[in-house]
Amino acid sequence: MGTWGHGIQENDTSFDVIETFFEKYNEGFEPKEIRQFITERFENSLNDEEDKDNVLFPLTQCLWEITLC
Repeated sequence: MGTWGHGIQENDTSFDVIETFFEKYNEGFEPKEIRQFITERFENSLNDEEDKDNVLFPLTQCLWEITLC
């Protein structure tokens, strides 16, 4: 994993989660389906105590952002 800053979204895993989320969202998938897809795709990161926040924080932010629309 590469890190390019200290912010929540400033690493490769977080960037990939955000990118994946909005690709699926723009394809018409429901948020529940996207959450399940990301949970499966990033299973290794979610099982790693040091990396799981790099999935959970951006996923939560993406879900929050689409509810504001």
